[in-house]
Amino acid sequence: EMLAAVNLDYYRTNKTGEILLKLNREIDRAALAIQSICRIFNISMTIAVLGGILAIISWQLTLVTLLSLKITSLVDSWLRNKTHKIRTLSSAATQKANRQMIEFLAGIRLIKSVGNEIQASSEISDSLTLKNREQLRTQSVFAAIKPVSEMGGVAVVLTLTIASYYLAAQSISAIAPLLLIYLAVLSRLLPFISQFSNAKQQYLKTRASIETVASFLEPKNEPVADAGKLELTKLSTGIEFKAVTFAYPDQGQIILDQIDLWLPQGKAIALIGSPGTGNYIIADLLTRFYEPIGGKILVDGKELSEYSVRTLRQAIAVIGRHTFIFNTSLADNIAYGLSHASAADIVAAAQKAKIYQFIQHLPAGLATQVGERGLKLSELQKQKISLARAFLRNPEIVILDEPWATGDRSLGNSADLQDVVKNLCDGRTTLIVTRQLKLAKLADQIAIFRQGRICEIGTHYQLLQQGKIYPQLYSMQFKLDRHSRQLKLAQKIARKLAQHNSSNLPTEVQTNFATLLNHLEIINQGWFKNDLQEEVLLDQSFQSAKNILASLKKYGDTLAENED
Repeated sequence: EMLAAVNLDYYRTNKTGEILLKLNREIDRAALAIQSICRIFNISMTIAVLGGILAIISWQLTLVTLLSLKITSLVDSWLRNKTHKIRTLSSAATQKANRQMIEFLAGIRLIKSVGNEIQASSEISDSLTLKNREQLRTQSVFAAIKPVSEMGGVAVVLTLTIASYYLAAQSISAIAPLLLIYLAVLSRLLPFISQFSNAKQQYLKTRASIETVASFLEPKNEPVADAGKLELTKLSTGIEFKAVTFAYPDQGQIILDQIDLWLPQGKAIALIGSPGTGNYIIADLLTRFYEPIGGKILVDGKELSEYSVRTLRQAIAVIGRHTFIFNTSLADNIAYGLSHASAADIVAAAQKAKIYQFIQHLPAGLATQVGERGLKLSELQKQKISLARAFLRNPEIVILDEPWATGDRSLGNSADLQDVVKNLCDGRTTLIVTRQLKLAKLADQIAIFRQGRICEIGTHYQLLQQGKIYPQLYSMQFKLDRHSRQLKLAQKIARKLAQHNSSNLPTEVQTNFATLLNHLEIINQGWFKNDLQEEVLLDQSFQSAKNILASLKKYGDTLAENED
């Protein structure tokens, strides 16, 4: 419950391995510590009763017994404190070794790719050696505790025998029965003292885990968002960021600096900026994964903190760059978080996301198991599943957080995916966080972020005409797109030419082809004076390629007619 309630920053500052360690080993050890406390209490009550009986038999011998036990307990406590300190060092060494092993296994691809296997394994070997040495020290001190305790019991009996001889006014034969009774009761008491010592030792071994778990479960120690009472079921006017400032809790660097932004209901705004410029954190602030350190975020005129976190997030659909897929069926993945969704609703959502045709061809259909993290699915299919989730949720607010920024370049060029995204955002309040201007053009307004501030804002055409940064970004991406289109066109021409004997090609085709090769060679070698000349060459080469294709088509039609 606590892990579900904490803010996203908790997972940013705590490693998964350390959280699992707290959940598994530390909680088990804390349970042992609590059991030890219960045992200590029960044993203490028994010791108190037997101690009272001994005091009634002979208070003088009881004083001697207490003094003897005090000395032995001091020795015992010294050993146990020594054990606790060594165990603390051993625990730290174990955690370090486990953490390094987890990082080694998780990053084995990078380690091998840079040829750092020897150093990485050497570091782990050193950590394991330190861990084993600390554990050996702990076991050595621990092994000495029981023999010392037993010798202490023997020393107490001998001390009582000697003390009774000097304290007795009468002969030793007269006090012998009383001494035997006293020693008989004491013999019943000593095992409980030993048990008390063992229980205390167990507690000392595990008490650090109680502190760790208590700190782990204490809400004051974890970044939990305050829960409001208002429910967000319908967005009426829009979302406003007023002088919003943000910095990560453990860092002093300002990520957002006095941001003012207005997103009307039913409209879309695109936030463009490189990582670290602040646009990426806007989505996390709106979903309350993080809290601003200054300013206000208003939804329909009310502060975001006044809304219930649960209903707020249920009203938002986030389409991110990576879609997490659970190891369950396709139907369960699409309907995740919506227990009331019917089979017909799931099918309708899959159809809107244009993935149902793929699902229909699967032997088990929607019941198909997708494997761990969707191993059986492509990136495009995973993204469509996330879109189907959004359609099924029917959100008031849509957040597109770099949905095409994955290793699969086909996502941004998929016409199906682009149509699905347009349909999802149509009529919904949409926040687009991206560096891809093809996606940003879908928005009603575009905001350019630089160093935590908005430096330009307006529509696509307004920014092209009046902006300074946006036209440069657009020109750069447009140029890359044109290069990509030309490369594909050149490949297409090469395939066409391979089907014909170039010596028999029309003179027009050969001339255009020679011109195209000349232009592409100039562009490839960078033999142009400025960007304008490059643009002209690109246009000319593109036109030459189109002319070649048209001529080849005409040439092919002529050959077909002659054959007939």
